[in-house]
This record gives sequence, structure tokens and C-alpha cells, in this order.
Amino acid sequence: FLLGYTKNVNIFDVETGQEVREYNEIHEDHINICRFANNLPDILLTCSFDNTIKLWDNRCSAQRPIHISKSEGGNVMVC
Repeated sequence: FLLGYTKNVNIFDVETGQEVREYNEIHEDHINICRFANNLPDILLTCSFDNTIKLWDNRCSAQRPIHISKSEGGNVMVC
């Protein structure tokens, strides 16, 4: 995947170099961490400075998360 100091995530096929998925404006603030789940290659987690963690299923065509967690106390992260 490719992300920078943005609200977007672009996922690429490593072998072909082709973009396979694009998530645009998926957080209210910049994304600070993006990770695939260890044993679930279709599940992606994003964390943002908007204090949310969002869980995405790449098998779903809709561009909306399957789960959202929000912190009222500060920034959030996933490992």
C-alpha cells in the first residue's frame, strides 16, 4: 500500500505494480498508521490523527469501514 501525510490509502499488487484498491478521504485528518491484519490478508486497519481506528474489508466494494473505534482521550495506533 501507499500512503503519505494524507487521508488516502492506495493498495498495489507487488508483482504487477498495478493499483488494486483506492480509498480516498477516509478519515477527517491525516492517516498515521496503516496495517494489514496478520492472518487476514483482506483486512486493513487505518489510524488517524482524527483519533479513530477504522477496519476495512478489501473484499467489499463499498468505500466504508466495517468497524470504527474512536478515542476521546488522544491519538490512537495499531501494531
